[in-house]
Amino acid sequence: SLPRSRNISRQSKNAKNNKNATVTTSSSSCRRGLRIFIGSANLGNALPDPDSLSAWLPHHGKIHHVLNPNVKSSSVVEGVSKESWNNVDIHGKIEVIAVGMQESVAGSNPLTATGLTALFTGTNIKERKSFTNALGDLGKPIDAARTKVTEMIGTQAEVGGTKKLKERVTSHVGEDYTMMAEYQRGEMVFYLFVRNDLTSISSVTGLQAHNCGIGSVMANKGGIATILTVGTTRLSFLSLHLAAGHGLKHYEERNSNMGEIIRGTHDPTLSVHHAFVFGDLNYRFSLAPSSTGPEPPEEDTRLVCQTIVDAEDWATMNKHDELGRALREKKILVGFQTHPIRTCPTYRCERKQGVHYDYERIPSHTDRILWKSVEETPRSVEALLYEPIPDFSTSDHKPVRGVFFLPNRPSLRLNPEKTILNLTLKGFKCTNLRPASNPLHSDVDTYLDFQLQPSILELKSNNKQRRGRTYTINSTDNPSWPKGDVKFQIDVSSKKEIHGAYLYIKCMNDNAVLGDSLLGTVVLDLEHIIRRSLGVIEWKDDVERHFLRSGKDVGKLFCGIDINWDKNRRPHQQPTRARGVRSKSRVKASRSKSRVKASSAESEKSLLYLSHYMTKLEMPSGVLSTVVRNYHSCEKRYWYIDNSSSMKKIDSHLMGDNFERIKVSRWEELSECVCFHSKMSAKCFLPTTFSLMNSPSSGSQQFDVCCSNESDVEREVDQVHRIMTAGTPAVGKTPLLECISDFKNDISREASQLSSKGKHVTLVMCTQGLPTGRTGSANLAALRKFTHSVYSLSKLPVKIVIRLCTNDEKTTRSYNGLGSKLDNCECIDDWWGESLEVYLHNPWLCYGFGMHRLREAGLLWGLFNNLDERQLDLDEIHQFATSFFIGENESPGLPHPRDWKSFMQSLSELVKKEKLQWNPVKKKRTPWINLSKLESMYQPAQHRGNARAPRESPRSSQQQHQQNEKAHKLPSKTGAEKGESSRPSQRRNQQHEEHRKPPPKTAAEKEPSAKPSQQNHQQHEDPRKLPSKPTPDVAPPKEVTLHDVLRSWSHQPPNFEKLHPLHHLLVTLPTTFPPVNERVEPHEYFSKWTPISGEVFLGSGDELDGLLKRATRKVKIFLHPDKLPKDLTETQSFLFRAIWDVILESEAPTLK
Repeated sequence: SLPRSRNISRQSKNAKNNKNATVTTSSSSCRRGLRIFIGSANLGNALPDPDSLSAWLPHHGKIHHVLNPNVKSSSVVEGVSKESWNNVDIHGKIEVIAVGMQESVAGSNPLTATGLTALFTGTNIKERKSFTNALGDLGKPIDAARTKVTEMIGTQAEVGGTKKLKERVTSHVGEDYTMMAEYQRGEMVFYLFVRNDLTSISSVTGLQAHNCGIGSVMANKGGIATILTVGTTRLSFLSLHLAAGHGLKHYEERNSNMGEIIRGTHDPTLSVHHAFVFGDLNYRFSLAPSSTGPEPPEEDTRLVCQTIVDAEDWATMNKHDELGRALREKKILVGFQTHPIRTCPTYRCERKQGVHYDYERIPSHTDRILWKSVEETPRSVEALLYEPIPDFSTSDHKPVRGVFFLPNRPSLRLNPEKTILNLTLKGFKCTNLRPASNPLHSDVDTYLDFQLQPSILELKSNNKQRRGRTYTINSTDNPSWPKGDVKFQIDVSSKKEIHGAYLYIKCMNDNAVLGDSLLGTVVLDLEHIIRRSLGVIEWKDDVERHFLRSGKDVGKLFCGIDINWDKNRRPHQQPTRARGVRSKSRVKASRSKSRVKASSAESEKSLLYLSHYMTKLEMPSGVLSTVVRNYHSCEKRYWYIDNSSSMKKIDSHLMGDNFERIKVSRWEELSECVCFHSKMSAKCFLPTTFSLMNSPSSGSQQFDVCCSNESDVEREVDQVHRIMTAGTPAVGKTPLLECISDFKNDISREASQLSSKGKHVTLVMCTQGLPTGRTGSANLAALRKFTHSVYSLSKLPVKIVIRLCTNDEKTTRSYNGLGSKLDNCECIDDWWGESLEVYLHNPWLCYGFGMHRLREAGLLWGLFNNLDERQLDLDEIHQFATSFFIGENESPGLPHPRDWKSFMQSLSELVKKEKLQWNPVKKKRTPWINLSKLESMYQPAQHRGNARAPRESPRSSQQQHQQNEKAHKLPSKTGAEKGESSRPSQRRNQQHEEHRKPPPKTAAEKEPSAKPSQQNHQQHEDPRKLPSKPTPDVAPPKEVTLHDVLRSWSHQPPNFEKLHPLHHLLVTLPTTFPPVNERVEPHEYFSKWTPISGEVFLGSGDELDGLLKRATRKVKIFLHPDKLPKDLTETQSFLFRAIWDVILESEAPTLK
């Protein structure tokens, strides 16, 4: 490599002396600025040879290898002179080189180990992980192949086959450059080089990637994004590989990919001054007139394209370019531009020098470069060269490259008499706002939020930063704020802060359920506004801008801008707060103060705010009385958040825009939950303290929301969001024991005072694992101490919510045991998991999102806690429906189910008044209560008429036996829960038995001598295909052996060689327990099993699979040796072992 020149050394000194000017030439006649090289190549899974690299990349960064008189005229951008190159220096070395490559893994295909690695791993090259760990971080998407692939592949240094590629590219670029960023995501690779003399004023942030391959998991398609800051100029680079294929379907998929990647990388094109997007975008030649027009046959398109290419009719080629159409229709990358087609297509070519097409595929310009300048100052990115590389011979794509020039900023001369700029924005109006689809709400409640970048430019008052925003306009996509002025006072005394300053105007959707979401963003060039203001005393103008989200136009903003100077004060003086819109934080803080001081108005205010919040959650009005009662009795909430390293595991889910389940890490799912409840605390004035279990590497470990009269709640909510989204779990332990011990010591001192006021505190523990001991590992001793602490807390005015972030059976079994034994302790899963639990026991109920969030918040207790533990009886259903739809102690109430017809008629009217809820189990919107399923399960026999008999779960005889056993004593309820339902072990469902008569005996039951075929229910070949009427088998005669009982339960007659379907085994499991099974001695443990109704397993596909998995897990937890009592007899132990073996045997082929 060549040594540094004297010119470069001199440039380094100049760059250090002036960070805002980047000197590129020694010639005084040339313009100064950054020269940027962008290169993109789909390598076709082949390692490029040195000749191909030399034809594509500038050797040792020398710009005259790219810009020289030999360049073809078609490669020179329109308006640029090949003789002068717009007065840009064509000597020396390029300042910034960005290289993106796709299909970069040499020799890979999906059937090889290298191909599997490339598809499923997405790892920063600097993070040298083993292949096993790389797969583990992705949630083990290919478990079956994982072991075999791991044996074939060693360390990450060998994974992906890009080691030699990196060496060749780095060597070609030369030693005068520093690789500021390198990232590999599957088969996509991105390298960013900066000339050595500029590294001292350069930095890289936001290096991240997003997959959009199959299921948004495979990394064969997606993008890599990064932001480079040179001095005060921010540049973003987005290297992409979009979906392939010809036709309208694939065209729309590419547009969707583009938005998905920009959203997944947090839109790097908005927060910078200049942006570049490049890669194998896969946009094709298409004869379709529009995305809605008819699609011509592919053969016709191929013939037309071949004719155009042979004739070099590039004007016609431009008309049929899909990328050009998408830009014109503003479906992608609004504001970006690309070079018009003036050269041959880049795909699909033969792998040799020159351009020779394989016409089996339609030739297209799939490899492209786009750019955009957000700045309004007199400088923008200037394209000088844009061309494909015909001499690149090792791929079926021809790479593209571009050279761009970014001139330095014009000098900025500040006036010492003008140091404070008053900026007023007013008369806001938004039109045609288009929110992202939402699984729960369609109403748009809009407000505008304003942020300065950098924030130090805004003068502060009382050491608090004002954050401007408007009030909320409800239920319209064309909101306006005629009187909503927002004012800023800006410090204009420092050039360093003014350079590159922006004002962001964000249109937000005020959503109490999922949290406030971004509708779109407008960026105003604050530096340009300041420059324009320097020569005048004041000025006014009208602003008209498009809101952008994920690169798309999602609405329009109109407003006025007034500018004037304040000459009487200096920036160091404290300005008086300008009159305008009151910030949301101060409004809420003042309300919080008045709530504390004016206790007489507390009930009225809490009812008002909670009522509004319940409406946002789409909850029935009747449940408000229960929520308000729990709200008033709760003094404060304490959240302990597990931030151990296991929270990185990707086995949780969030709900996407189109109702799909998006696989995320445990920490991401929990972060969404915590951010929601922090906003809920602020909106409803619920004092809450959030604490991380482990000390974070940076930031606070404890943060409060609404805990004092002077709380700036919006700032506190922002702090929670920042900590949860920026924090990364790193510590390996789960110190639950230490946390709960400290909490117990603190709350014990306040217990008597809380009890005297009839108050309690709510403790929410969010965890994925069992408590760890002093050694940092989970063990039995730590679990026992933790259990003892929880039992001790149950005697204090404390309600405990254990929020699980795991599906681990051992962890779930341990915490569920606590939840089932203590009335003031509840163990819940995430929304999806809890929905399955509720459906297993009460399939007539839709477990809505709002209900789940209120249980997490500790605002719903009693019967709501029993929904995921057992089937409610008729008295409890009546009590639940009354409190849910009508309200506690309200009249007229709901008729009792004893009058079944009146009860169902009244309940039907109540259900019809409510909005449909998204049902995670059914994957569609359903009513709160499925009336037909409720009637099928509970309708008394005398009201059935000729209707079919309900599906019964085999519980009646068992419950009758349980009523004769001595009830197990449990800790009593707190005073706050008087009148609410008790646990099943304390209360027997006697009245339920009065309305749940067993179905009349069939002929086979009355005649034991009947043929086996008459005694058995209908058989099915598919073990997951449900019978129309699953009913339990008849208990065997007394004279049969225990082996006969088990065989009758597990296998199908008459030969008893084939297992019953898994759902049948789960439903009829209680027939193997005493007293139905008289061959086994009674034991109290049998009564702890909650029977599963046959109504549960009537679905198909993913719904049925999910329910079967969840029900099987419950059986395993119940039968687990660690869970079983120690005083079992030999017969009882044999029974549990036999059931365990049968369930496992049936599970294997059913749930593959």
